[in-house]
Amino acid sequence: MRLRLTPASPCAPHERLYFLIGLIGAVAVGAVALGLLWRIAEAVRGRVMRRGRQARAAELEALIAELESRMSELTQQIGSATPEQVAELGTEYAQVEQQMQSLINEWAEMAA
Repeated sequence: MRLRLTPASPCAPHERLYFLIGLIGAVAVGAVALGLLWRIAEAVRGRVMRRGRQARAAELEALIAELESRMSELTQQIGSATPEQVAELGTEYAQVEQQMQSLINEWAEMAA
């Protein structure tokens, strides 16, 4: 039997009603399934985002540790440098310190 939704449909009114109830049920089931799929997608996206943030946080921590090490080296070099070298090393120290502060700020924003 072929169902049509036109008023001239040869099926009985109760058959149309059953068809519409079935159609509404299918739409409702589809909506529930779509809602579940949406929730699953959001959960997966959240996990991926957390993993990405965790990876970036670890990368920032490693970069900060490298910069701290370089600042320590520069401090030692400044202690035994000539006046000309002190200016050069001081400039590099300031640049490294600025980079480190930028990374620390980014890390702090991620932690918040």
